[in-house]
Formats: sequence, C-alpha cells, structure tokens
Amino acid sequence: MKRLLAFILIVFILSGSGVSFANASWDAFVQEHEKDISGAHLSIFTSDEILYDRLLGYENKEEQVKVNDQSVFDWGSVSKLLTWISVMQLAEKGEISLEDDIRTYLPDGFLTNLRFDEPITFLDLMHHSAGFQEMLIDLFVPMDSKIPTLGDALQSHPPAQVFPPGTVTAYSNWSTSLAGYLVEVISGENFADYVIKHIFEPLEMKETAIRPDLSDQPDVLNRRRHLRSYSENGSHVEDTFFAIPLYPAGMAVGTLADFRLFDQALLEPDAPRLFESPQTARAFFETSLFFEDGTPRNSHGLWQYPFEKNVIGHGGNTASCSSHLLLDRQNGIGFVIMSNQQKEELFNYEFPKLIFGSFENSTYYSGTRTIPSSLLTSARAVFRGPFSFTSLMIQKMDESDRESFWSETQSGSIPRVQMLYTDYLKLSGVSLWARILGIFFLLGGALYGALTLLGGGLILRPLRNFRFKKRQMHTIERPWRKWNYLSSLTLVLFFVNLLILLIQLMLFQPKAHYYWQLILIAIFLVCMLALIIRFFFLKKVSESRWERIKVIVTWVFLVGVFLIGVYFQLYSFWTL
Repeated sequence: MKRLLAFILIVFILSGSGVSFANASWDAFVQEHEKDISGAHLSIFTSDEILYDRLLGYENKEEQVKVNDQSVFDWGSVSKLLTWISVMQLAEKGEISLEDDIRTYLPDGFLTNLRFDEPITFLDLMHHSAGFQEMLIDLFVPMDSKIPTLGDALQSHPPAQVFPPGTVTAYSNWSTSLAGYLVEVISGENFADYVIKHIFEPLEMKETAIRPDLSDQPDVLNRRRHLRSYSENGSHVEDTFFAIPLYPAGMAVGTLADFRLFDQALLEPDAPRLFESPQTARAFFETSLFFEDGTPRNSHGLWQYPFEKNVIGHGGNTASCSSHLLLDRQNGIGFVIMSNQQKEELFNYEFPKLIFGSFENSTYYSGTRTIPSSLLTSARAVFRGPFSFTSLMIQKMDESDRESFWSETQSGSIPRVQMLYTDYLKLSGVSLWARILGIFFLLGGALYGALTLLGGGLILRPLRNFRFKKRQMHTIERPWRKWNYLSSLTLVLFFVNLLILLIQLMLFQPKAHYYWQLILIAIFLVCMLALIIRFFFLKKVSESRWERIKVIVTWVFLVGVFLIGVYFQLYSFWTL
C-alpha cells in the first residue's frame, strides 16, 4: 500500500508539472538498456525531492566493482556553469557589467592574438562568440605533471581570433577559461578558491573537487584514480585520467549527489543560495542569445535543448566520462547523469525524452523545413597555423538534423547555419575548392603513391631484376623511375605522418608527443619542393608512354599536396 501511494504521488507530481512519461516508463528503459552502458549514476528530482535515482553498471568492469553512491565522475564541460555563475555573481555585486569590454580588466598585453578592434564582452564569452579559433594544444596534460597557473596556461598557446566578436558562435574552452581568469583578476581570489567559497560551500557540496590537480579534495582524487574509462562500444580505454590546465572549462570531479545539489540549487525559483537578488537569478535564466529565426539558444551560458518542454542545461565529455545536467524550470524538474563511458548517448540524450518529451512535439519543431544543401565546415576549428588542416572536414545536413535546433543566417557577411553549440560555415569559392582539392590530393596522393611502391617498386621491380640477372642482361639506368619511387614514398610518408598527428590530437596528447611530427611535415614539404624542381632536370632517356604518364601523374599529386600544405600552413611548426 505504501509503495502504491508513493507511486500515485509521483504520478500526480509529474502529471501536474506537465512532465510526460506516458510513452514508456523510466524503469523499462533502464532495464532494456542497462547492459549497453559501462557505468553510470542518474537522477530525476525537484528542487527539494528526489523522484528517481539509479546506479548502473561498474566503476571497474574487469574487477566487477559496481557504481555506488561514493563513485566520482568528471563533470566535463558542465564545469563551465561554475564559471558563468561566478561571472553573474560579480555582475550582481556591481563589479562588472556583462556588456563591458573584457580588455579593460585584463593586464596590458594579455591578449596577443586579436585581429579585430571590436570589444569582446562578457556576454560574448558566455555565448562562445568572442571569435577565437579552436585550441588543441595541451588541452589535457598528464595528471602528475607540473600544471601552470591559469594565466600562464591561457598565454602559453593563445588561439587566433578569426571572427569579429559577437558574430559567429564557435564553442570555446579557451574563452570560458579566459572568463575564469577574469573572475580571478576582478575578485582577487584564485578561481578555484572563488568557486569553493561562493558556490560549493553555500550548497554544501563536500565531495566535488575543482582544482586542476584535484588537491582541494584528496579523497575525491583517490576515488577518481580508481575509476576506469570505457569507449562507446564498452571496451576499456587506458590512460584517460588527465589534468586540464584550462580548468574553468571542464575539470570538476565529484559524486552525483553533489552534482544533483548543484542542479537543485538552479531549480529553486530565485536560486537564493547562488544569487542574493531574485533579479539576478531571473536575468541568468532569461534567454540572452537567439537563433536567427528567434528561437532561444543560450541563457548566459546555459544551452536550450531540443525537447518538448523548455529545457536548458549543459553537457560534458572528457577522455573518460560523459555527463549531462538538464533543467525544466517552468515545471521544476531536473535531470543529471554521470557516466564513465566516452560519448555515451542512450542515457545522456534518449532517456531524457521520457522526462521532458520529444522535440517532435515542441512548438519549435517543423517537419517541413527545407534542409540546407550547402557544404559546411564547423566554425569550431583551427583556421590559422599548422593545425588548420583539421578544417578540411566537410559535412552536409540531413533529415536527422530536424531533431535539433538550427537556423540559416548571413549576418556579418558570413553565410552559415547556426547549430546549438557552434555555427557551421557555408563553403563556396576558394574555401570550398581548397578543401575538396585538399582531401583529393592528400588521400589520392597517398593511395597512388602506395600503389606505385607496392606494384612497381616492391613487386615488379624485383621480378624485373631477377629476369635481367637470369638472362645476364644489364639493367638500364632510369632516373625517371627512381624519381617516381622517391616521390611516391614522400607522398605516403607525408600522409601517414599527418594521420598520426591527427590521431594524437584526437587522443588529447600533450604537445611534446607530436611536436616532432610537425617538424617532419615541414621537412617533407621542403623535400617535395626539391622533387618538384628536380623533375625538370631529369636526364632524358627512352621511356615508354606508360612510364611517362605515371611520372607526370606523380608530379601532379606532388604539386597538389605541396600547395595544400602551404595553403593550410602545415609547415609553420614554430608558431606553436
């Protein structure tokens, strides 16, 4: 009877709040998919009551250590909310205005890579629209390494400013950490100390660490060392526990109980434990950035999510964990999940539909919108320097994009499609052809070079030499053939080296692990230039038409790869 009454009470609460779970029960989803997740802790709640709480899977599958209430996980990018709340608190005290130019608060010469004169505001940082390109260098470093101060970490590899402030949204860890450093400068407190004093302590969050070395909570650090990480398919992944020098962007680690306390504080009508004034709380949760079509996009760092209800929040991913924090403030319902599985999607993105409803039932959904046909590249990329080759990635929208927010725009003379976290630039003219040709020459050159080496150098050449030796014939000196093999080898090695570099970047390896590869790329480009010039001085000998065609094709690929390397500045290793 007690269980029945409790169930009826929960149904009453949820139905009265407008929250729908009629399509499927939470338990049914968990039972069906629990086997698909390595380990997680999830919870659904109001500001003062826990409605649902489940522990799933294992901290360590190999040793059968189950997830428990004391398990700790990475917040990942949800940590950014600590930064934005800190900024709002400073604004509430009158120490800043969100419209202020941040340069007035920074030490002279702190920002060294600015390209535009327009002011960068605190709102630009909150909206990820300060104009900075992606920063890939030393985003993660070994946990036991010497970690620089936040100011030094920001200045060690400052990203170039590639868009005018306030125009293009490009999700940026560096910009968020810059906001954290501004909190340090303005408050006079270390950022971690500020968060502990003004957020963790008022909320009684005693099992969450924030410092990049987690030294503020030694017990949390010890528990985190015992957490194992798993890939999207559930296999164990080694060496994924990193420190984040730009820690305001994503270093918080703690229990789900603390994570829930933080979310519950945000669910309170005026968030009194975080802000002194109800006006500040209301301002924080109000939409501050819209899509071009007027759809809400961002509320001072909180993102609008595609559900039936009006849901805001933030997701987080590290090399080890996935997390999500969602708020339906209108109905007073929150959801949090923490998992030790990389890029986990079923429980992070599908399960919340049972709580907040499907986007198809939202007033913002349209099943008849025309999907843009343009080729796109993400604004969250590197556009200047040796890592600019990462902007080679081209994509198109498809029908699945109807399940998310997007809007086309040409404001600021930059045609693009606005997605939730990041804009996607429409490619045309030189920028489009540079990427198409880049992909063609890099992949085509490597494949052609490999076939030339395997087919001609490693198979046909030994057979030919054997036949000449058996017949006691002298081999003919063929400089074109030697040049062809050497050029083909250069094309293959260049591509392999570039591929290894990309993998290193995707694995978040520190710069020391791949700096030599950048130097090798520059050397390869010099060798290519020498081979291109050498082509015109090859000794003229009798060659078959087929041999001449092969050499000319090799030369074309060599020139193409060399020009792509120059266009994307692959040679400029010293800029790091």
